[in-house]
Amino acid sequence: MIIIAAVFWGLVALVLQAAGALGPLLGAVALICVLYHGWRILLTAGAGFLGVVIDFLERAGGRAD
Repeated sequence: MIIIAAVFWGLVALVLQAAGALGPLLGAVALICVLYHGWRILLTAGAGFLGVVIDFLERAGGRAD
C-alpha cells in the first residue's frame, strides 16, 4: 500500500514538475518512500529465508522439534 502511495505521489510530482511547481521535492519524497520500504521488504524476506535455513539445518542435525 505504501509503495502504491509512493508511485501515486511520483506521478503527482511529474505533473507538478511539468507545471513548474514543487515537482522535484515531491519526486524526492516519493523516491525515498519507495527505497525505504523496498529495503524493509528485502530485509523481511531475508530474515524469513534465514529462518528456513536454520530450521533445515536443525532438522538435518536431528534437533527438530
